[in-house]
Parts: sequence; C-alpha cells; structure tokens
Amino acid sequence: MPKQFGQADDLTTTNLRKQGDVALEVGRGEGALDVDEFFELLGDVRDESATKSDDEKMETNMSTPVIVHSVLSVPVESDGSTSLPRAAESNEAMPQPDTTTHSSSSFTTAPQEAEALDTLCVRSDLPLRESLSTQSESQTVSLSDFQALVQKMKALERKMASDASVLLNQRMKVLEAHMDSDTSVLLYQRVEALEVHLDSDTSVLLNQRVKALEARMASETSTLLGQRVKALETKMDSDTSSSLDRRVKTLETKMASGPLPWLNQQLGKLETKIDSKISALMTQGKADQKSISTLKKTLESSQARIWSRLDKITNRLDKMHNRIYKIEGRLDKIKQ
Repeated sequence: MPKQFGQADDLTTTNLRKQGDVALEVGRGEGALDVDEFFELLGDVRDESATKSDDEKMETNMSTPVIVHSVLSVPVESDGSTSLPRAAESNEAMPQPDTTTHSSSSFTTAPQEAEALDTLCVRSDLPLRESLSTQSESQTVSLSDFQALVQKMKALERKMASDASVLLNQRMKVLEAHMDSDTSVLLYQRVEALEVHLDSDTSVLLNQRVKALEARMASETSTLLGQRVKALETKMDSDTSSSLDRRVKTLETKMASGPLPWLNQQLGKLETKIDSKISALMTQGKADQKSISTLKKTLESSQARIWSRLDKITNRLDKMHNRIYKIEGRLDKIKQ
C-alpha cells in the first residue's frame, strides 16, 4: 500500500524530538552556555560590582525609567523565568528582536544604541536562583561590568544561534528528504490516475470527433464530388467539341490538299495485296467450280439411282399390299 502524504517509514515526531535533543547535547558538549551557567555568570558579575568602591559606582533610583542598551530575557520552563527588561518607555518604538529557540530555553536580544550612557540599571523582576533569591533591594552595576556582561551575552547568543542553526539544518534536511519521498509517491500516483483519465477521455473524445468528421467528410465529399463531376462534364463537353472541331478541320484541310506521300505508298501496297488476293481467289474459285460441276454430276447420277431404287421399293410395297388384301379376304371367308 503506498504511503500517504506526511508519512514515512523511519521518520516520526518522536524521532524528530530525539534528534533535536541529541543535537542540543552535542552543542552543549561543544561549549554552549546553558541556563545554569548563565545565572552563575550573572551572580558573579553582581558580586564583583557590589565589592567595588562607591566612587566607581553611580547610584540610580530603581523606580526612575532609564534607557538600557540590551534586554535579555531567559524564560525557564521548569523554574520560572528571569528577565532583564527594558526600563525606558522611549525604547518601546524600537524594532522587535529576532528570537532563537533552543530546546527548553530561549534568549531574546534588543538592538544596541550608538551613544554611551553613564548610568545603567538592572532590576530583577523575578527572584534569581540561589545567590540572587535573597536580594530584593535595588543594586547598581558599573558600566564596564555591564559591558563585559553584554559581551559575554553576545558571545552566548552567537553560540546559541549557531547551535540552533545546526539543529534546524539537520531537522530541515530530514524533513526535506521526507517531503521529497512523500511528494514523489503522491505525484506518481496522481500522474498515473491522470494518465488513465486522460487516456479514457481522449479515446472517447477522439471517437466522437472521428465519427463527426467522417459524417461531415461523407456529406461534403458527395456534394463536392457532384459539383466537380458536373464541372468536369461541362468542361469535357466543351473541350471535346472544340477539340473534335479542330481535328475535323485539320483532317479536312489535309484531305483537300491531297494525300500525303506515305499514304500513297500505303495505298499502293494495299492495292497490290488486294490484287494478289483477288487473283488467288479467282484461281481457287475456278478449281472449286470444276469440283462443284463434278459433284453435281455425281449427285445427279446418285439421285437417278436413288429414284430407281425408290420405284422398286414402291412396287414391292404395292405387291405386299395386294397380298395382304388377299389374305384378309381369305380370313373373312374362313370366319364366315
């Protein structure tokens, strides 16, 4: 039974998920930064910033809106989410960043502004893991530390993007192979069905058109042939009459001007043959006449003999009749 569209022998949703998890583990093994490492890195930066002197820090009220260069949002499916939101309302009009999804965590970045700001603020909306869970008050971070954190986060984003692209490429290749297989099977089936349908429709349509064409050709051919025959007859009549007239006139002209030399020769030869035939016939006639006279004499003598014999036979018959009459008379007397 052929596979339906969207099915394959070795490709299922579970297999795709397993392949995605394997690719994620490979990416982590190659040095990708996971969520736990991110929180540890963020805690180290904040601890270092808390130990620095007050003259190297610039305090800022947490409730005052400020512009933040980069907003990093790290939602965690199992333990909640921790985000570094944009504090200034003026940045709401900025274009939304691209989002790259990697297994159980996702990172979202916003574009950086060109100018450098003297004051940056980091506010924790949700409690951080372990070291950050007890810190609820406002804290300040120096510009250099925050820039270092931003650079590390950028490196993390690049790494995550590359890992995600590798995973997506793998899954896309598998999906493309699956789609190619299903599409080829489906197209082959549809082409076969279409060919059968077209063959049947084409044969029926051709038969109908051939029949209509035959009927039309028969009617048109008969009409056309009748017209052409009539035209040909008229043309032949006119051509024949004119041609015969010309030939008769030519023959009359030749006969009026006299026989041609070859005709004279032919006539001479014919006359010679006729004369020879006539002489031969005369000779044969004379011989036949002699034989006829001989036969006539023979016939006359034979006829005389035949008549004499007939006379004798008649006499004998008369005698026989007389004798019969006599015998009959005697018989009559005897009966009486």
